[in-house]
Amino acid sequence: MDELPTELRRAVFEQCDRETVRSLRRASKAWAKIGEEYLLPSTFTTYPYRNDTDRLDSISQYEGLAKQIQRLCLNHGEINEWHARHNTYFLNYMRNSEEVSEEMATAWHHYNSLKKLMELYHLNSCTIERLEPIFARLPNLQSVEISLMNCIFYQEDDPLVLKQIWSIPSTRRVPREATVDRFTNILLALQTNAVTHLSHDRIPFEFFAQSEDVLEKVIPVFQRLTSVKLSMDLIDRPIDTESNHSKAFKNLSRFLRSTTGLRALELDFHGRRKVDLEPLFSSLCRHDFVFEHLEELTLKEFTSTEFAIGEFLAKQKSLKTLHLGGAGDKPKHHPPCGGVWLDEGSFKGLFERVDREMELESFLMQGDLLGLESNESWELEEPVAWEDLGDAPADIRPMAGNTD
Repeated sequence: MDELPTELRRAVFEQCDRETVRSLRRASKAWAKIGEEYLLPSTFTTYPYRNDTDRLDSISQYEGLAKQIQRLCLNHGEINEWHARHNTYFLNYMRNSEEVSEEMATAWHHYNSLKKLMELYHLNSCTIERLEPIFARLPNLQSVEISLMNCIFYQEDDPLVLKQIWSIPSTRRVPREATVDRFTNILLALQTNAVTHLSHDRIPFEFFAQSEDVLEKVIPVFQRLTSVKLSMDLIDRPIDTESNHSKAFKNLSRFLRSTTGLRALELDFHGRRKVDLEPLFSSLCRHDFVFEHLEELTLKEFTSTEFAIGEFLAKQKSLKTLHLGGAGDKPKHHPPCGGVWLDEGSFKGLFERVDREMELESFLMQGDLLGLESNESWELEEPVAWEDLGDAPADIRPMAGNTD
């Protein structure tokens, strides 16, 4: 076997699972050296109740393994216990109470065990002091994905009820200050990496309203990105002043304008009401900014006007794929809530302008689409090409921007 060419040995390793790779590496020094790169998958995934940061630290200190890590998936999901306990009741109110009580007791005992581990490992897992030296030793890191929405109960012995209630949005907790701090620390620790893809599936919008000193330090990371996927959380709170809201949109525009090599962009604006994107479109227009290399664009859960959207889109001449709206973050069997509302103008006018001024390969619509002025309305659970949308006049015209 030692006489086999390197290419054939690699082909053998590619067909093996991790345990077989470990066994095969014991055959000889030559097999051990070639098989080193097959010991780890290219994606490293963390969970809040595991000591994954220490494990990644150990991997990063071994050059042969560190170079294998190309993608980090950081799961930061947490449970809102008050909502979670209520949701378990609604999921099981038709079942035998004694049977349900026993299941609930087992499930919450299991969760409390995980909660203790989360308090031990998760709270200090994203400090700059911990992450910066680790990231600096990952030379091939290309993608960082942070999630608060991915289910953290993935193991076979995790109670089914915990997995079921996770699908209900109110179960998932978003600790706003901690989430902003963690994301900021991750970006600060990535200063020396050549990361090209960044995503966060529930970043509080106040991240973009931080001090100028902080934003100046993290913006270089955005300058190197070719793919960005951000789902921003905007909620109506007394501390969300108009000035902070305006500052956040101004800085979001600034971050986007720094991504001059961007090829794929997805922005989702999650809140109790549809978010008006006029401040973002106006800022980009005011700076006469165009995404010169952008090929894929997805915008979800917002309100604007036919003119504002049309003006922004018509300038993106490199665009090939456009997706407006989405199903939204909703419980199963609920209608879609992640679509687009037009305060002025019509979808028909927007479609005609896009068709006339752009050369798209794909233009999809999805979610709750509503033209408040044109009386157009669709509910699309799945993406639909704009040419296939039939007429569906709205019977009810709710107050603009309200998705309660």
